Amino acid sequence: MDLQIAAVLSLGEAALLARIKDDFQLGTQLRQLSILFIAQYVLLKIYRMVLYPRFFSPLRYLPGPKNDLPFIGQLGNIISADSPMEPFLTWSATWPDAPLIRYKSLGNQEMLLVNTPEAHKEVLQTYCYSFQKPDLLFRLIGDIIGRGLLFAEGAEHKRQRRILLELFSVPNMRKIFPVFKERSAMMAQWFEDHLDKEKGVFDGGLLCF
Repeated sequence: MDLQIAAVLSLGEAALLARIKDDFQLGTQLRQLSILFIAQYVLLKIYRMVLYPRFFSPLRYLPGPKNDLPFIGQLGNIISADSPMEPFLTWSATWPDAPLIRYKSLGNQEMLLVNTPEAHKEVLQTYCYSFQKPDLLFRLIGDIIGRGLLFAEGAEHKRQRRILLELFSVPNMRKIFPVFKERSAMMAQWFEDHLDKEKGVFDGGLLCF
């Protein structure tokens, strides 16, 4: 997006300079256009990565970690953590009552961690159609799981949700509850039979019912 904005601004400024100087030579135009494009792009990146998150973002007042690394925010801390979830669990424990926790990612891009049950309800249920599913996540795992309920949008999401609500209705759940109970008992018995009581580990075998 910044490339397109820089290109449009540079074209307009180059045309204005050519008219003011009355110089329409191609070489001069290309040189001015290149300089203007680079300057516009650098300035836009400085605004997006430095000025906007710190001084202008409406999210800047939300709680969140402050030990950001230059230009990559918390990405380095997330990668170097003992587990991928460790930083998020630490932030959640630090601000347990905050509905949203703000942290920065690559390029100081602002990210939000939905932290409380009430906030999850707002995002996933009450105002679910006001939030767009992340395209990056779909590109990573979309070929594996498809565009189901997790990634569907708008009318398609409503259709899939209506189908699932019918499947998981109270009468249907009452019918299938005995099956859940039976399989749970079988799994518990399998654990009991294959657990080495002295070592506290499972003996080999397949969990298959």
